[in-house]
Amino acid sequence: MLNAMSRTVRLTVAELLDQKGWSTAKFAEKARLNYNQALSIRRGAYNRIDLDTIARICEALEVTPGELFEFEKSATP
Repeated sequence: MLNAMSRTVRLTVAELLDQKGWSTAKFAEKARLNYNQALSIRRGAYNRIDLDTIARICEALEVTPGELFEFEKSATP
């Protein structure tokens, strides 16, 4: 039996923050988010992000929306 490959969308915020050397607190301040929201986004535990939040994150990190997300391949049984 062949395994099908599915693709999921993953946030790259943690990597971007690590590249900048930013703490979660600094990220929250720059993106005008509360700390818990910023922490969830950094951990990738945020499933739905509204466009305003995406815009604030992009502005803070000086990236485009396309740089915030990537496809991740995962095998499905």
